Order: sequence, then C-alpha cells, then structure tokens
Amino acid sequence: MRKVALLVLLLAGCARPPDVAVSLYQTRSDTPVNKIEMQVQNNGTKALTVQQAQLASTQLSAYPVWDEPVDIPPGTAVDLKVALPPPLCSGAATDEVILTIDDRRLTLPATDTLGQLATYRDNACFRQDVERTGEFRITGLTGDVLGFTTDLTVGPMRSTTLFIPRAQTTDSVRLTPNRCDAHALAEDKQGTYFPIPVTLPDGRTQDYVAGVDQRLRAQLYRLYARLCGL
Repeated sequence: MRKVALLVLLLAGCARPPDVAVSLYQTRSDTPVNKIEMQVQNNGTKALTVQQAQLASTQLSAYPVWDEPVDIPPGTAVDLKVALPPPLCSGAATDEVILTIDDRRLTLPATDTLGQLATYRDNACFRQDVERTGEFRITGLTGDVLGFTTDLTVGPMRSTTLFIPRAQTTDSVRLTPNRCDAHALAEDKQGTYFPIPVTLPDGRTQDYVAGVDQRLRAQLYRLYARLCGL
C-alpha cells in the first residue's frame, strides 16, 4: 500500500506542465495609454485556468500583474492587458511572463515579434530626457490653429491619422484634415496625439508625442467634423 501511495505521489510530481506559449503586443489603443497585452495560447488538449500572469521584463521598473482568473479552452488564446510602469533605461532586455496555472508557477519566454515593448522603452526614456530638459505643451485651439509653447529645439509637427499640420510658427500650427472619413473619426485612437521632433543638447533627435486633455480632444473632433462637412 505504501509503495502504491508513493508511486501516486511521484507520478503527480512528474506531471507534465501545461502546453502554453506567451507573446506580447500592443493594439493601436494601447500605445497612447501605455498598456500591453500578454497573449496566452493554450496549445494543449485540455482547458486550463490562468490564475495570475506577471510580466517580468528587465526593461521595466516594476512587474505588472494580471490578477483575475481566466479560462482558456484548448487551441485558443486570451489577451491579458496590463498597464506599463516606467521603463528602466539601461541594461539588457529579457522579457518573460510568470503564469500561475492550477496553483503551479511557470516562467515562460515572452515573444515580442514587433519589438513593441522595446519601442515603448525607447520612447519613454527619450520622453523622460525631454521633460528633464524643457517643455512642450499644447495650449489650445483657436479656429483651425493649434497653439503650443516650448523652450525646446523642435522641428515641424508630424501628421496624425486625423490631421496634417501646416504653416508652423514658433507657437502655433494650422491643422487640416488628413482625410475626411467619418469612420476614422468615430473609431479614433491616436488622431489627437501629435508627434514633434525634438533635438536634445546631446544631439539626439526623436519624436516627442504631445497629447491633449479631454476638453481639447472634443474640440479637435468638432474641428475635424466641421472641416470635413461631417
């Protein structure tokens, strides 16, 4: 009897781990709000329950956690969205996800095919350097002219999905529609986030993305609708 019990324990201890894979990606709506999806794929033949998922990346200053149980049928995947903390701006990049499945912890490599987490790190670190150097702030909208203030060295503001900036001065830019599309307006994710090249004192130049508050975003949407006759 003791031998049978011992055999059962040994077999339980040698149980094969769940056949799962993990990848990372950002949707268009994730990017401006600094979130990322941990996609967990169940490659096995049985349903499993992920009790917790933690993004353990050396590119981040903390490890964000998905802490809500979710069932994954065999052959399917779920996307677990977490907010990205500030980046670590030095050191090598290693991305893993720690899964808790049936009270068992698994540490798996996280595939980031498009390099979106690395892009987040690069952009966020540059943004930190910009904000330590000076300021770029959008101040308001008058007619079709977007005002801003800055003490940085900036280039011409770049287009968004909704607007093409034209006739830029030292404190304003005139906006025209990028394309008149009611569908693009209704489903907008990034059309009011304005990239502008900033050159730092050390010579680095990169886009700094200037956002707007909800009130100004609504004004920009009304401007787009008016200029497009929507």
